[in-house]
Amino acid sequence: MKTNLRLLFLLIIVFSQKPLRAQTPTVGLFLNSPQSYNGYTLFSGYMGDTLYLINNCGKLVKKWHSNFRSSRNPAYLTPNGEIVYAGKISQDFNSGAGLLERQDWNGNVVWSYKIADTQQCAHHSFMLMPGGNLLVTVWEKKSPAEQIAMGRNPAAAIGPLWVDKIVELKPIGSDSAQIVWEWKLWDHLIQNLDPQLPNFGDPKMHPELVDINLLPGTLNSWAHVNNVDYNPELDQVMISCRNFNELFIIDHTTSTAEAAGHSGGHSQKGGDLLYRWGDAENYHLGTPQDQKLFHQHDAHWIPAGLPGAGDIMIFNNGEGRSGPKYSTVEIIHPPLLADSSYVQQANVPFGPSASYWTYPSAPDTAFYSQTQGSAQRMPNGNFLIAESNTGDFQEVDAMGVLVWRYVSPVNLPNINTQGHPPGDNAVFKIRRYYASDSAFMGETLVAGDPIEIGPYPYNCTIVPVDVKDIAAESEFAVFPNPASTEISISFRSATHQSVVLRLTDVSGRIVRNIKMNATVGNNRYEMPLEGLRAGVYILQLNTPSSARFRKVVLQ
Repeated sequence: MKTNLRLLFLLIIVFSQKPLRAQTPTVGLFLNSPQSYNGYTLFSGYMGDTLYLINNCGKLVKKWHSNFRSSRNPAYLTPNGEIVYAGKISQDFNSGAGLLERQDWNGNVVWSYKIADTQQCAHHSFMLMPGGNLLVTVWEKKSPAEQIAMGRNPAAAIGPLWVDKIVELKPIGSDSAQIVWEWKLWDHLIQNLDPQLPNFGDPKMHPELVDINLLPGTLNSWAHVNNVDYNPELDQVMISCRNFNELFIIDHTTSTAEAAGHSGGHSQKGGDLLYRWGDAENYHLGTPQDQKLFHQHDAHWIPAGLPGAGDIMIFNNGEGRSGPKYSTVEIIHPPLLADSSYVQQANVPFGPSASYWTYPSAPDTAFYSQTQGSAQRMPNGNFLIAESNTGDFQEVDAMGVLVWRYVSPVNLPNINTQGHPPGDNAVFKIRRYYASDSAFMGETLVAGDPIEIGPYPYNCTIVPVDVKDIAAESEFAVFPNPASTEISISFRSATHQSVVLRLTDVSGRIVRNIKMNATVGNNRYEMPLEGLRAGVYILQLNTPSSARFRKVVLQ
């Protein structure tokens, strides 16, 4: 963490190719340890018009230029090596983007589509779905009269309210798209002020609906959805509502007509909320002390095949949290049932009561991003984190140990000179792509110079890691789970090697640590759990080249 920066600066000076004359780096690469997961990190400067792809040594591998600023939106590489991004165009929504574009590997615009007029505007987030469709967040403008007709207190309806919807686009040709699915927050509102309106009811009795009288002093962006995610295994959609301090999950198996109602789809709930978490006071089942999320960003499911798959990871900004300002990255285990519904007892908030993994493990005011922010799980169990307001990219292992660090040198409208203060180098979101990703198939990736001007000389070694190798050496299972007195741990090893099985509680305290020699093929170990309290634990399998993790629930 940042408390170790003095040591990191010394390491860079010691291992550089020539003396640095006691110069202290301010941007670019600070650390690349062998424990970092090798790949290529994609980012752009906040409101910038250039997208950068760097390797783990902080050297530029590829960049794309757009004629439009990115406007607080992510960028993604497609499986065939194209890049999709959002651009800010002139429209009535001053915080919106409005434009979605796709370029090929050589920088040619191959698709461009606009969602921006006087009544709606794409904004803040989109994502790529399997098969090539896009889920896009869009604001719709609602007049004071429309708000009052839905039960908003007239005293609060003093101007336009921008209400979110999610549209699924199927790109067509070079400049068109078909809306194949749509969900609107406006269709799922409740209020307890006007009994003459059809959406009258007690919000406490209907957590599947959103109280239209939340945030009475808000104008323009209301829920302020800043991330959308899709789970193909569940066929569900998650949105992060920054201003509500909540995340919502909805059913994607619905038709657009069903998504506008309260029945239909696999859940038979239409477009009503299947699950919500972060601030139970919003549905009158909590107090300010029960609030979990504080203007969060990048709420998403950990994808299948990664440690913690199916759990939800969140960059919890901490804005509005009592006491000193600090951010956290957190993971929760949603109360998912076998039928893809979520546990919710009458008059009880949705669980869980707390996250089971938090970074930093103790509040740290040095780790703070008032807005924006992202986190991504790596195949070896590490976490790639963007402390966005400071342009600080950090990769930590599951114990919170820093293994890679890079500070963006993109200081709009310029590129920063090494040794100078970073300035306004904020970055909305970062994503790392594995070296074996299909996006790079057939392309020769050549590392050039660092992005910053006047880089200090330094040595850096890329440690190649292959996803398939990790899966072969480190794949393992735990049974039973939940457990009571003992767990049986099985794993396969490609070689004879020394491994460590480590069980930690959610605070990071090691409660079991077993060293053993693995043989080629199947291996098995019985770990006793006597003397441990009920709760969530993290089981880590360490080999000389990788690490894998499993969540263990002790009843």
